Amino acid sequence: MCVSGGLYMKNIIILFSLLVAAVSSAVLFTARSSAVKITDNSEFYSYLLECVNSYEKEIDVTKYVKANGWTASELSDSIKFFYMTEPGLFFVKQEMTIRYSESGSKYQVEFKYLYKQSEIEKMRRKLRKAALDATEGITADMTDAEKALSVHDYIIANCEYDQSHAKYSAYDCLVGGSSVCQGYSLAYIYVLRDILEIDCSIVLSDSQNHSWNYVNIDGEWYHTDLTLDDPTYYTISDKPYDGLGMVSHRNFLLNDSECRKSSELHSSWNTLGLPKSDGEEYSDIFCRNSNSYTHKIDGLWYYAELDADSPGVNYKKSGDSTIYTNICTYNPKTDKRSVLKRVKSNWFLYRDADSGEKLTKKSWYVESYLKLARIGDTLYYNTASAVYRLNTSTGKVKKIYTLNKTDCSIYGITAQDETKLRICYKKDNSYSEKYLNLKIG
Repeated sequence: MCVSGGLYMKNIIILFSLLVAAVSSAVLFTARSSAVKITDNSEFYSYLLECVNSYEKEIDVTKYVKANGWTASELSDSIKFFYMTEPGLFFVKQEMTIRYSESGSKYQVEFKYLYKQSEIEKMRRKLRKAALDATEGITADMTDAEKALSVHDYIIANCEYDQSHAKYSAYDCLVGGSSVCQGYSLAYIYVLRDILEIDCSIVLSDSQNHSWNYVNIDGEWYHTDLTLDDPTYYTISDKPYDGLGMVSHRNFLLNDSECRKSSELHSSWNTLGLPKSDGEEYSDIFCRNSNSYTHKIDGLWYYAELDADSPGVNYKKSGDSTIYTNICTYNPKTDKRSVLKRVKSNWFLYRDADSGEKLTKKSWYVESYLKLARIGDTLYYNTASAVYRLNTSTGKVKKIYTLNKTDCSIYGITAQDETKLRICYKKDNSYSEKYLNLKIG
């Protein structure tokens, strides 16, 4: 039993909301640099978890406050960190009350629950199923780093950033398919740590109001930011959308130095007492420059990246170089990278990307919008005008669909289910997305 009996004769109620102002990469908990280290509190967190999983509302924490010499403020920090490292607590309201006697002889924490117990149990089952679905691409021969990559790509491909800043749990991310950065982070912890038993924690940036993950691979800690690897695009009218099949890897398994250089949102952080990161094992990981879902089939990783000889500015006017995208393989046993196919395709601009004015001459992006999708052991990829099937056993390519939409291009594909591809098409990347489903024969 987790509750001590009776109300205090004298008490001071501290009521605090853990909500903060929403920004483009919002996190709903903040942490001071002097915060309690989670590594010191495993027994306390196990106790809290037992109580919350039993739906206790008032929890006596006096023993732990006295043992650690905590102030009420330090206790509240410790409880915030508890929530931020327990992704299964999607049903706990992010508002609580700490009660303590004036003499400091008793401390109580009151948790509030968002749903009825019967509903929570159903939601828990849905969350676990969704987490297991996120491991669908994992094979027995994968290392922990490869498993982390597979889950990274799955979550990004199946979740979009929540522009309302109201969805922040692992449940929102994995089941609902939409979340702010906190939900991405908690979902990654849930799948890696709680399903795959790969040590994974959260990184908090109070100054940037942002969170991401800290993953332990072979004894070394690395930063991974799923939110930044799932960028939001905007139309010319500032309508946000999630690029179909878009999966960046620029923020995957970085050390401290690389993390600071990767984004201004990584200028400072709190790893909750975990060691610094200085490993360089994945600095040159094969998929670093890939903006598409990666897939491992029969021992080889398949990925797509812009050819090194393609132009390196936002777009070029008619007469300049054609864009080439390489579909590549990587063999983890031999550490060998190979170009399987060099694909020629341009994605044209029909209006100026900044002003919105229609262009009199055709221009095109130098960025590639070729994406890889997988159904079974078959890969599919798109050019601006068509979709192709790639047989990974023979290397043969077959066109299976040609876009028949006036002045439009294909801007990405993904697997809709085991029988259909989802295709995004539009005039250029500043237009709102349109979709169609293609049945695979």
